[in-house]
Amino acid sequence: MKIFSFFLGIFLTIPAYAQDSLKMGDRAPTFYLKTLHNNDFYLSDYCGKPRNKKSKQERNVVILSFWATWCKPCQEEIPFLEEIQGKFGLDSLRIFLVASGEEKQTIEDSVFTRVISLPVLFDKYSRVKRLYQVENLPTLFIIDREGTIRWIKTGFSEQKKEEMLKNVGRSLGIPETTDIESRQ
Repeated sequence: MKIFSFFLGIFLTIPAYAQDSLKMGDRAPTFYLKTLHNNDFYLSDYCGKPRNKKSKQERNVVILSFWATWCKPCQEEIPFLEEIQGKFGLDSLRIFLVASGEEKQTIEDSVFTRVISLPVLFDKYSRVKRLYQVENLPTLFIIDREGTIRWIKTGFSEQKKEEMLKNVGRSLGIPETTDIESRQ
C-alpha cells in the first residue's frame, strides 16, 4: 500500500512540472466555447489549421483578451481593443473577449451597460483560462494566421498601447504601426 501511495503521489505531481507556461512562438491551444449569443466558437475556424473541410476557412490574426467584469484595467482595455478592431478589421484582424469564471447574466449585464461591441466568449468554468495559463487579468494573446502565439501581454496601461499597436501591425504585416490615427 505504501508503494502504491508513493507512485500515486508521483503520478499526480508530474503534470504540474511537465507543463511549461505558454510563450511567444508556441502553437496556440485550440478550443471551443459558446459566445454570449449562444453561437459556437472554434479558434481553429479563424487561425491555424482548420477543423475540417466544411468549417470556416478564414485565416486571421486573432487577439484573445481574457477579462472579467470586476477588473478595472480590463474595462480600460476594452475601448482600446474596439478602436483597434475598427482600424485593422479590414486587414483580417479578429478580436475576441474571453470572459472567465463569472455567471452569464453578470457578463451580459456588463456588456449591455458598457455597450461592448466585440464578440464575447463565455468561459464559465475557466477551462480556457487554465488552458492558456492565465493568472492575471487582463491577459492578451496575439495569434498569427498560422496559429502561433506572437505576443502575450498582461495588464493594461497607457504605456502598453504603443507596444500593442506595434505587435498588432507586425502580426498583420504592417510595418511600424504606432499611431492608430494613421489607420483612418
